[in-house]
Amino acid sequence: MTDLQNRMGDLLTSFFTDPFLAGPLAPAVVPVWVPPFDLEETQDAYLLEMDLPGVRPEDVNIELIGGDTLRITGKYTARERTGTMRRQERRGGAAARGGEGGREGAEFEYDVILPGEINADQIDATLEYGVLTIRAGKAQPQARRIQVKAGAEAGGTAGSQSRVSPGSASGPGAKR
Repeated sequence: MTDLQNRMGDLLTSFFTDPFLAGPLAPAVVPVWVPPFDLEETQDAYLLEMDLPGVRPEDVNIELIGGDTLRITGKYTARERTGTMRRQERRGGAAARGGEGGREGAEFEYDVILPGEINADQIDATLEYGVLTIRAGKAQPQARRIQVKAGAEAGGTAGSQSRVSPGSASGPGAKR
């Protein structure tokens, strides 16, 4: 192999790696499993469905951050395997780190930023048949009365010449 081919190979390798994790001082990289999910918006809520095969409800944590972000974290525990793996497509556990079978697990963490604010009191989550379903009710804009304060009484504001007190029959637009 020529020097040019070696440099091209190095260039391609560096292009497909994270520049912040390269070099001799790079931290040990532990892959994080990111489960696939769907996000649907309805009239009154956001519905999120995330595939979490083999994950128990007690191993999942959900937090509301900042009014519009759900942080979903947890742990996937790999199945005990006694045979030789001939094909490994499912992610998580020892498979995510390229290890052998065993009871090791992979952690997952995902922040889902929703298109709008959600009501913290209207968030429900269920985990059934390997699918985590979260229903987050949308925050409803609340009507609020804005108090109108009186301006300065004696010529302190612009346009005070055209003020008409309630019930007055004079001034611009008054009916006679």
